[in-house]
Amino acid sequence: MGGLKAVNDKNGFTLIELLIVVAIIGILASIAIPGYIGSQEKSRKSVIIKAGRASESDMQHWINSAIKGAVPTNPAALLIEVDTDWNGAVTAVDCTNLNLFNVDGANAANAAALTYSGARFNATPCGAAGVAMNGAETSPWAGMNACAPLAPLFIAGVDPGAGNPGPACQVLLAPTGANTVAIVTSSNGPGGSNSAGAELMTRMVIASQ
Repeated sequence: MGGLKAVNDKNGFTLIELLIVVAIIGILASIAIPGYIGSQEKSRKSVIIKAGRASESDMQHWINSAIKGAVPTNPAALLIEVDTDWNGAVTAVDCTNLNLFNVDGANAANAAALTYSGARFNATPCGAAGVAMNGAETSPWAGMNACAPLAPLFIAGVDPGAGNPGPACQVLLAPTGANTVAIVTSSNGPGGSNSAGAELMTRMVIASQ
């Protein structure tokens, strides 16, 4: 009898107790995991909104600091100074500045947008001549769903119009007229949030002074 009592006195969990623990863990996971994923998505949206606002400030300051134009024979070229007499204005003595933003201009159609987005996504190793210090900036959704693994954070393109999102997971820089540029930030849609398509986060418009 002493041996039987020793066996019965061993501590442990019953099957019912284990099932209860597993059920509790499952319930907690079902609550915590969606919250964690939602927190990550909120963080990604915050990143792209802040990037759009930062580019608005950068481009507005840059445009106002020096009046620039594009090279007519080379639309992909960097912007150049056109205020040749340094009087703070572009006149007939200098040249026209409208084509800096003009969608259908004879100069570079997206000169301002292309120059800025190109500078923010420069994959060339730092130290090479003419290379931007910040290196390649990619989307916070890079590699998720339709967002390419190396999708640039900033992209130059065509304005989707007020109320419409731009390319999914990116900050779109697009000329909207003779002297304005729209900055549109969009989510990654089903690759990040639960929406069927990319959502419009913010839309800002800057103009030359």
